Amino acid sequence: MIEKQIYICSTCEKPYEEKDQAVYCEAAHLHPREIFSAGYSKTGRGYRIPDLLTVKFSDDSVEHYRLDQPEDDDGVFDFS
Repeated sequence: MIEKQIYICSTCEKPYEEKDQAVYCEAAHLHPREIFSAGYSKTGRGYRIPDLLTVKFSDDSVEHYRLDQPEDDDGVFDFS
């Protein structure tokens, strides 16, 4: 029997045979640090939950995300 050790990125859970590859993968992911603003619309789901978010990441970059309403009411949101 041969034992095989794998390393898994703790962020995306991708498996690697080499530890340094998993460490590199973990370091490559950006993580949200702060939500700068949350915008609410006056109607629909945006009335209760923010439908526009501005997020600052671990590399100090800032991204904007808008909540798109799903076509059916399955409760799953699509962020773009």
